[in-house]
Amino acid sequence: MRVNRLYFLKRLVAVVSMAVLFVGCVDDKPGNGGDSDNGELYEKENATIMGVVSCDGKGVQGVAVSDGTNVTKTDAFGRYWLPSNITHHEFNFVHISIPSGYEPVQRKGIASAYWAEIDKTASYAQQIDFTLRKVDQSNYTLLVIADSHVLGGHGKFQADDDCTLYRESFLPKWRSYAEQCKAQGPVYGVHAGDMTQSEAWKKYSIANFRDDTTGEIPIFCAMGNHDHDNPKDLGLASCSDETQYLTRKTYTAALGPAYYSFNLGTEHYVVLDDTFIESNNSGGYLCKLDSRQMAWLRKDIQAIDKRVIKGIVIVQHIPMFNANGKVAMENGDRVMDIFRDYPLTFLIGHSHMDRTVKTQTPKGKPVWEFVHPSLAGTAWFTLKNTEGTPAAFCAYQFNDGVGVKRTYVPFGENENLQYRVYSSVASVGISDAWSYAITEKTGKRWSIELDAEVASASDRPAVLINWWGAARVEFMGEGTVTLPGIYDLTYRDWYWQALKTGGIGKNADGTGASWQNPSKNTTHIWQYLPNNATVPVIVEAYDAYDNSLGRFMVYIK
Repeated sequence: MRVNRLYFLKRLVAVVSMAVLFVGCVDDKPGNGGDSDNGELYEKENATIMGVVSCDGKGVQGVAVSDGTNVTKTDAFGRYWLPSNITHHEFNFVHISIPSGYEPVQRKGIASAYWAEIDKTASYAQQIDFTLRKVDQSNYTLLVIADSHVLGGHGKFQADDDCTLYRESFLPKWRSYAEQCKAQGPVYGVHAGDMTQSEAWKKYSIANFRDDTTGEIPIFCAMGNHDHDNPKDLGLASCSDETQYLTRKTYTAALGPAYYSFNLGTEHYVVLDDTFIESNNSGGYLCKLDSRQMAWLRKDIQAIDKRVIKGIVIVQHIPMFNANGKVAMENGDRVMDIFRDYPLTFLIGHSHMDRTVKTQTPKGKPVWEFVHPSLAGTAWFTLKNTEGTPAAFCAYQFNDGVGVKRTYVPFGENENLQYRVYSSVASVGISDAWSYAITEKTGKRWSIELDAEVASASDRPAVLINWWGAARVEFMGEGTVTLPGIYDLTYRDWYWQALKTGGIGKNADGTGASWQNPSKNTTHIWQYLPNNATVPVIVEAYDAYDNSLGRFMVYIK
C-alpha cells in the first residue's frame, strides 16, 4: 500500500518545528513512545516495510513481525518497521507471529491472514497492516494431518480414486469432528507436509489442495519433501544453501511462507521446512535447515514473551529424532540448542507411521516427538499404514496452555478403530478367534506363508496388542512384555490377499513400491508372553499425557 509522501513531509516539518520549540524539554525520539509521538505511522530511514498490528482499532504491542530474515516487535502503538531488502530474491513475505489470545480477522486461503506478499517493484515504503480479534485460548483443540499425498491418481503407486477419498471420506470427517470440538474452545489445524507431490501437479496441484481443504478452521501448513520443486524442473542439476528458495516457489505461491511462527495459549508454534533439497525431492535431500532459516529461527525464539509462553511446539515434516531419541537432523544439535530453555513437542509426518519418542533438551527440559501416520495409508489403496496404523488425523486438547489429551481419529473403513488385539480366542477387541495360534513367533516372520504355517506347538502362547497413539501399555499379570519388531497381522494378511485381488500398485503382479510393504518398524505393537496361559490378562494403555486410552481383559488360550 502506498503511503502519502506529502502528508509525511508536512508531518516532518511539524515535528522539526516542535523539536526546535521544545528542544530543552523532550528527550524521547518519535516512535519510542515519547510525549512528542501521537502514535501515527510514519516513515523511518532504511525502513522499506512498515505497518500497524491492531485489534478493535487499537495497536497491539509486542507482536513479532518478520520478513524471513529480520524480526522486530511492534511498539506501544502497534507499529513496526522492517529494513527488508525487497529486491533480493528471498524477501517475498511479511508475516506476524500471531500473539497468544488473538486471531487474524481475515482468512487467507487455507490459513489465517498472518502473512502478506511484498511488492518487490515498489520504490516507496510499503504499508502492510494486520488486524486481529481477541479469542479465549485457555482451552483449544489442535487437529494434525500428515502426508495426504493427493495426486489425482497419478503414477503406478497411487490409487485412481485418491481425490474422491480425500474429498468424500476424509474431509467430511475432518469438518464434523472440528465442529464437535468447538464446544470446548477454538479449533486449529496443522498439516505436517506432503500435501501432494510435484510430479503430479499437472493433475492435482498445491493450489488444488488449498482450495479443496479451505474450510472454517485455519490450517497451518509445513512443507514436505514432495511439496518442493525438483531442481531438474528448475533447469538445475542440484541446489545449494543459497538456492534452496527456488525449490519453494510453487509451494509459497499457493500457501505463503515456508517457515514462520504463531502462538496459541501458552505455546509458541514454530513451523519449519527441514527438507534440504540437493538433487531431487524423492531421495536426493537431507533433513537439515538452510542457513537463512536457522538465523531466522534464533531471532524468532529470542523474541518470545517468556511471561506468557511455557513451551514450544515445532511442526516439521521429517523427524528430528531416531526411534531411540538421538538427534537425526544433520544440524539438529544446533536447532536443539536454540530450543534448550523450553519444554518441546514435535509434530512430524514423513515416515507414514505412528511413533512416539521421549527425550530431553540440552538443559533437561522434556521433549516429546509425535510422528503421525499417512492420511493416505498405502497411497489410498487401503486406509492402513504399513505398520498397521489406520489412516487418521490426530486431535490434541490443550487446557490452560498445557497438552492434556491426544486422540487418534480414523475415518472411512476404520471409523472409531483405536487398537487391534491378537489372541487365539475371541475376547474384547477381537470379533473372531484367529484360526491359527498366536505365539511368541507370530508376526515376526517376513514370508508369504501365513503364520499358521510357521507356528510351532513348542512356541509360548502370546497376546499381541497394536495400539497406535499409546505411549505405554500395561499388562496386569505374570509374564514378559516385549516390543517392537512385530508385524501387524491384519495389515500383513491383507497385503497377501490384496496381491491376489487387485494389488496395492499398478505393476503387473499387483505389487507396489517398497514403502507399501508390511513393516515392523513400529514402537506401538506390544507382545505379552504369560507364565500361565490359562490365566486371562488385563490390558490398559496410556497416551503421552498419562490418560488411560482403554482397559480390557484378554483370554490367551
